[in-house]
Amino acid sequence: MKSKDIFNPKGIVVPDPVQAVCIWWGKDHFAYGSYSYVAVGFSGDDYDILAESVWNERVFFAGEATNKQYHATMHGAFLSVLRGCKHFESGKEKVFHACF
Repeated sequence: MKSKDIFNPKGIVVPDPVQAVCIWWGKDHFAYGSYSYVAVGFSGDDYDILAESVWNERVFFAGEATNKQYHATMHGAFLSVLRGCKHFESGKEKVFHACF
């Protein structure tokens, strides 16, 4: 399912992506299919910190590690992408990095 399939019926125009990169995280030598978890000494608030925009609200991140309620799940990653898509409605040039 594409974000256009979700938002266009609601009257929200979704522009075509400028660039996309596909990473096979199951074969990534640094990840090997890993997922996020709250380590000892940390809190769930760290997920919120990862979800914050940076660089004058022009760079946004998504992925299961940015969703405190549904971390370590595919649906958490998907919901975080939907959250990130909202930021493109303003029409300003932005960068959106989804990792799941």
